[in-house]
Amino acid sequence: MLLLSVACAASPAAQPPIENHTAAKTFDLTIQFERTGCYGTCPSYTVAIDTLGRVKWHGAQYVTTVGDAVGHVDPTRLEALDKAIDVAQFFTLDSRGNPPCKNHGRCATVICTDTPHSRLAITRGNKTNAIDFDHCGGRPELERLFDLIDQVAGTKRWIGTQRY
Repeated sequence: MLLLSVACAASPAAQPPIENHTAAKTFDLTIQFERTGCYGTCPSYTVAIDTLGRVKWHGAQYVTTVGDAVGHVDPTRLEALDKAIDVAQFFTLDSRGNPPCKNHGRCATVICTDTPHSRLAITRGNKTNAIDFDHCGGRPELERLFDLIDQVAGTKRWIGTQRY
């Protein structure tokens, strides 16, 4: 009788199923990011990151990799981007990257020349927003978001030694 209970305890059917706690969180997030040229040697490129972490690069000018390249983002890095999007309050910004005007539409507008623009379009779930930011205003949370996108996408390997 003792042998029978030991044999039953070792049976695979008696073992609880193993849960997969290492499964990565999936994000319904797509990012299209572009840095434009300037009157100098600013790198000009586009990078896209999709929900599966695929990265598509297209270098235009003043970059080491001109043309197309591909990469991949670790899903844990997408989580950092997702949080930075919230910190920058991206989905509340207007098309120029400004927060909503609270002065009945009479907000000051600053226009810069000879600055590269950062164009960013993000879709998260059923929300989409796109901005064209000229780096004139004091929006450090947007600058951090742009830099994080570059870091997560690994654009430095394609930009090379060019500085912007």
